[in-house]
Amino acid sequence: MKLPVNIDDLLTARTVEWERLEFKAGWNPKAVLHTMCAFANDFHNLGGGYIILGVADEKGRPVLPPCGLPISEIDAIQKEIVELGYRACGTSTGLRDVHKKLNKYLKCWMLCCDSDYVGA
Repeated sequence: MKLPVNIDDLLTARTVEWERLEFKAGWNPKAVLHTMCAFANDFHNLGGGYIILGVADEKGRPVLPPCGLPISEIDAIQKEIVELGYRACGTSTGLRDVHKKLNKYLKCWMLCCDSDYVGA
């Protein structure tokens, strides 16, 4: 399902990493879980955020060209992040999409967390 955000805007505009946007160079379940928990502890009631895997960051800005993810690992990553979403947020992780930029695969999630849920 397509995300309600333009990936090109996130990658090429003057987008700075903030409480609703995280860039991750690769798949690190612990780091992604920390971000998901931060989104679940939504003090400003923003309703979650975006995690973009396959893009490193430097001082909150995306490093281009993206490093990407191996296409052979995307399905396994998808399964793991859905499981983490249920543990962290008590709900589905929201919309997911795969993008191909400069022959690199990026995985983008829009995580919708219920801020009243306290994960186990």
